[in-house]
Order: sequence, then C-alpha cells, then structure tokens
Amino acid sequence: GLDPHAIKELKNLIIEQKQAGNAVLISTHMLDSVAEFWDSANIMMEGKIAARRTRSEIAGSDENLEELFFAITEGDRK
Repeated sequence: GLDPHAIKELKNLIIEQKQAGNAVLISTHMLDSVAEFWDSANIMMEGKIAARRTRSEIAGSDENLEELFFAITEGDRK
C-alpha cells in the first residue's frame, strides 16, 4: 500500500495527466480511492469487461458504481 504522502502525490499526478488530456488507466477494487477523478469505469469479471459506465451515465441513473459492481460480480450469490 501507499502512505498518505504517496497517495497525495499519486492523485496530483493523475489530475495533472487528466488536465493535460492524457488517458490514465487505474485498476483497483477500492472504488472510493478514485471517486474524485474517474470519467469512465469498466467492471471486469472473469477477464472480460462485464459493464462499462461513464460518470454522466451513473449520475443520470438510480445506480451507483459500487452497487453495479456487486450486482455484476455477485449476481445471485447475494
């Protein structure tokens, strides 16, 4: 894991790259760690993209990214 200073530096780097128009790909299960700067999200299951949503699609619906993640990855196992 990263210490708080490294996390801050990483977030600043990601924001700088985003502002420069560069794509940044982050693979994480910790959705809250990227909540402030994601534009689109892919949810993977068994090595394949199971769902893809943009921030505006999520904002304009009743679903949120965490609920979507669990609905796809847990399915009927709830």
